[in-house]
Amino acid sequence: MTDAHRLSGSGLPLWLSLTRALRNAGCSRGTPLPNAVFLPPDFPRCRAVSRQVREIFKRHTDLIEPLSLDEAYLDVSENKTGLPTATQVARTIREQVRVELD
Repeated sequence: MTDAHRLSGSGLPLWLSLTRALRNAGCSRGTPLPNAVFLPPDFPRCRAVSRQVREIFKRHTDLIEPLSLDEAYLDVSENKTGLPTATQVARTIREQVRVELD
């Protein structure tokens, strides 16, 4: 969410990008949010979780190119876990993140 309400002319905050959960709840990009509650970001927590996720990545490859706190490219063509496909590595990483950081 952003203060892009200036774009709408309504004076209301708008969603500019949505998580899957919000889309599933019926929100769409540009939906006015008259009852929005703005919370400050918790950057120390975001950085801590990002470090935890990168530690999980390191179990699978040393070839990690971080892009931001929540994005990275991984080269898993020769992964440490011996999984035969990148898809299996991705599924394993997703499950480890879900279990360990939930």
